[in-house]
Amino acid sequence: MKSALLISTLLLFCFSTQGQTNNTPLFFENYLHETISLTQDELLFLKSGNFYPDSILLTEQEIRNIENKEPITGSLFDMLCAQAIINNWKSYKILSGDSSENGRLDNIEKAKKNLKMYYAGIVPINENYESYLILIDTYTEFRQKYLISMIRDAVLVNISDHKIQSVVDVSGYIYRGGESLYRYTEIQKNGTFISQLDATVNVIYENEEDRLKAEEETPLFLYNFRINAQGFVELIED
Repeated sequence: MKSALLISTLLLFCFSTQGQTNNTPLFFENYLHETISLTQDELLFLKSGNFYPDSILLTEQEIRNIENKEPITGSLFDMLCAQAIINNWKSYKILSGDSSENGRLDNIEKAKKNLKMYYAGIVPINENYESYLILIDTYTEFRQKYLISMIRDAVLVNISDHKIQSVVDVSGYIYRGGESLYRYTEIQKNGTFISQLDATVNVIYENEEDRLKAEEETPLFLYNFRINAQGFVELIED
């Protein structure tokens, strides 16, 4: 990282997304013992979407652009806000110290007030389940306090027979004062997924060689995973 501002922003970014805490991967949730079912109308809404055309989930242009995406409202919005990976319940428990049922319900209500959701399309991964991209726009006191212009995430919701099998946080974007951090997931040719972090900062370089070198820096690798035939996420360990 090239500036103190970027380092501080990175810390903020980690708190605002589904990063890792206590060495536990929080970027996905498998619904192995919990049944979350969608209504017929909710499923028809998702099935009516367009196919997402890119192997990168989401591209930087797509995560910044909400004008061409349909807002998610009503019961589908409420159901998504109730999911721990979307309302950031694990981080909320740590930061607030409140792990009670009332705390969980309060966190869901805050998510309904602070989040807006947009439908980004269908991702064809496996014929055994359907995968849908949801773009999440966040506005909180946290964002206002640190003068952050934009905080966005995207999740991939995998559904089989009306039931959610897993939810994966596949992308994130934060922008403040001309600097940005962009996290994305790319579908590989072998069907696995790789997530990486890229940064853009306002830096004055002493010479052209340093500037060109900085532009060639590769993104930071975050994690590698697959989604199995049942729609559950499996972390790939090195």
